[in-house]
Amino acid sequence: MPTDAAETLAASRLCGGRLSRGEALALLAPYVVHGALLVALACGDLDARVSDLFFDRAEGVWPHQHGLWAKWILHHRARDLIFVVAASALVVAVVGHLRPRWRRLREPALFVFLSVGLTVGLVAVWKHYSAVPCPWNSLRYGGTLEHRPFPQPYPDGVTPGKCFPGAHAAGAYALMSLFFALRPWGRRAAWWGYGVGWAMGTVYGGTQLVRGAHYASHNLWAGLVAWSVVLAIWALAFRRRLPWPT
Repeated sequence: MPTDAAETLAASRLCGGRLSRGEALALLAPYVVHGALLVALACGDLDARVSDLFFDRAEGVWPHQHGLWAKWILHHRARDLIFVVAASALVVAVVGHLRPRWRRLREPALFVFLSVGLTVGLVAVWKHYSAVPCPWNSLRYGGTLEHRPFPQPYPDGVTPGKCFPGAHAAGAYALMSLFFALRPWGRRAAWWGYGVGWAMGTVYGGTQLVRGAHYASHNLWAGLVAWSVVLAIWALAFRRRLPWPT
């Protein structure tokens, strides 16, 4: 385990000092990758054209909207999995507070719970006030609501679509918090956690894209929100207790 001096050094780097290569990669990769893809999707209406690939215009339906894998396994059950992970993390954090033998797990579990809970909560509030509709409610696909890519404004009085950003993807991307939570078990474990969280967010988002529930940009923004929440929680409350993996 790193010493307090090493933890302080890592924290100081992230607060204005020089970042190591590993720190910079972990910090910036989601912003660079998702940002570049968002810029690409904004060119030539590519965001909607990607969704076109999964819409059957002849029948006027999304063929995978109610499919076994897309809806019941990678939508409903996948959503339940995120809930189970968050609830389990809370239980472990509480037990770790009460039982000395579990104390080592308390901080990592609490961090994961807060990361998932705050990310999902923030996205839920954002969606509630968002005017952006889901693809299946958009005029382009036979719906009744106008779609404008975020952050283009909507006129006053427009019926809110309440479909931005992607909540399923956000909850899964929040598991990138495993990057910090698994650090006590080594750098390799931390990087595996980082990759698993990112991969799950991408799979969850891709499933919603295929179903017509979200545009690709909705899920890319969800990843940016989730990673920003993870970093904020770490920087504000956990940087001395969960050191930065490099």
